[in-house]
Amino acid sequence: MDAARAETPSPAETPHVVEVSTGSLVVTCARMSDGTLRCMGSNRFGALGTPGVDASRVPRVVPGLSDVAQVVTWDSGAVCTRHGDGRVRCWGDNRFHLVGNGHVDDERCDGGRPCRRTPTLVEGLTEVRHLAVGYFAACAVRGDGSVWCWGSSSLPERGVDATRPRRIASLRDVAWMRASFVGWLIRHRDGRYAGDGYLYPLLPSSAEAAPGALNWHTCAVWPDQSVRCVGANPSGQLGDPAASLDVSGDRVIDPGLCGVRAVQTGREGSCAVGLGGELWCWGAVDLLGAADLDVCGGGGRCARRPRRVAGIDRVAEVFMGLAETWVLRDDHSLWRWDAGARRLTRFVW
Repeated sequence: MDAARAETPSPAETPHVVEVSTGSLVVTCARMSDGTLRCMGSNRFGALGTPGVDASRVPRVVPGLSDVAQVVTWDSGAVCTRHGDGRVRCWGDNRFHLVGNGHVDDERCDGGRPCRRTPTLVEGLTEVRHLAVGYFAACAVRGDGSVWCWGSSSLPERGVDATRPRRIASLRDVAWMRASFVGWLIRHRDGRYAGDGYLYPLLPSSAEAAPGALNWHTCAVWPDQSVRCVGANPSGQLGDPAASLDVSGDRVIDPGLCGVRAVQTGREGSCAVGLGGELWCWGAVDLLGAADLDVCGGGGRCARRPRRVAGIDRVAEVFMGLAETWVLRDDHSLWRWDAGARRLTRFVW
């Protein structure tokens, strides 16, 4: 589940998107096939990595970055990248120590917040193979399986703030990790799962857990290519109308959603990519956009069972975040749900 290596295009090939990070309401960033990074959104706290720009509604290349292998974004407006050489760079809002520089040479952005307007090397981190985002916390998994984290809350060791990366001694032989609002899900290099929240009780090593935004649920693709979800269900994000809270994770969601290649979870919904490139979603997912949705928690509209998303095929990946969902097709085209037009529209990065 580690992020794919940056692809190197042929000289005649136009760079295309290979990963979209939507974990922020402030900024959205896309990793390109040529190893560069492009971001758009607000620059109040330096999230665009470009001094002198207030905001941008179109993607801008972040200067000085190359060989980007993974990008993560936070709701607060901080961004970090992992590079092919195993180093990490961060920038943006530094109120919660997310830049990882110990506040050395901090600048001051809007409202006097500590920030960094340009990508800054996180000192002491080498051979990083995976980055993970928690609730105002970041973790880096190194090639030796050790975990190093920084931030102001929800680190894997409770009650600890770290302005620079510190090793989490209790975590060893880790391949990757992800966070939810109830704790961290850890996958070890031998395939075993571990976690400190009720969302992760019965995941077998043969299952592939979904990446996704901070949320109250998680889903996984099982060996039979079915999808099973666990956690809270106020918006139908478990795909099971009979469940209000499922802590077993042993029920296959219906109707017969099998033959699934990958699944992704957002704040209040989930989506799966079928073997034929079709896209299925459930919960409070903007991609559905249907008038006949169910009434879910708080009177909102949602789909309590998986529904096929109309108007899109040949789907390669789906990226879900706090407020946006992006769909990448196998022809490298990228599509976003346009709330005004109530349909998927192509977006050129």
